[in-house]
Amino acid sequence: MYKDIKISDVKDFILRQFGENPNICFYKGISSNSGISDFLLTDYSKIRKSKTSKIHGNYYNTFLNNLDSWQTFPKRENSIIFTNEEETAQAFASDKNYKFGKTFVVIPSNKSRIVISPAKDIWESFSQGLGKLSLRGKNNDLTIFNNCLHNIFEAYEVDGSRFNLTEIQTNLKIILNIGTKKELDFATTLLYNSLLKQRDNLPSYFDECFSPEQNGFEIVNYDLKWKLESRNKEIWTDSLAILINIDLLDEVLS
Repeated sequence: MYKDIKISDVKDFILRQFGENPNICFYKGISSNSGISDFLLTDYSKIRKSKTSKIHGNYYNTFLNNLDSWQTFPKRENSIIFTNEEETAQAFASDKNYKFGKTFVVIPSNKSRIVISPAKDIWESFSQGLGKLSLRGKNNDLTIFNNCLHNIFEAYEVDGSRFNLTEIQTNLKIILNIGTKKELDFATTLLYNSLLKQRDNLPSYFDECFSPEQNGFEIVNYDLKWKLESRNKEIWTDSLAILINIDLLDEVLS
């Protein structure tokens, strides 16, 4: 995931990629129970292992990786995730569950393809699309959607936590065609009813609900002149990047 590098490697990277000091606008907080180096190199494009969420299966990554509307975007599960808000990165670095934490400046390679979320966290970034999956907006938070989808599978005694996209849609259609609705909580019932209406159209329905364009995601090419005006956004890229301990940034750029 991360490779320790020297300050000389960092300076060489900046000179090779940009020829001058880059625009500093990205940050990442890292917490660990072991030591963390001050300078790191990362290339997530070479990592093909899915990030597994602790929250009842990783349905959202399955959608983002496989829906047609996301195929031109860098895959989030194979990307370094960061923010354009220094305070947000500092909060991650100060996680009390870990012994060590550092805040880093993130510098992607020149012309990297950067995905900008519409909110500070992926869990809050689908309010436009996921509102279609419920009544009164009860399921428009990705956490709620993820949990409700898990609840549906659990109620029908189906383990959907490792399903691929086709298996999710196939098993949902089987459940929805059973005709006997299990006892579900309020939010899960809203999701179930919405999916029931679309049971013959699930692939295109999910594609519409999770559409990056509809939900306000953007792709930009990072370079020296680029600057994001909006604050506190979750951002990711699958391009090569270096991380610099923010306390040593002046030393690197001097």
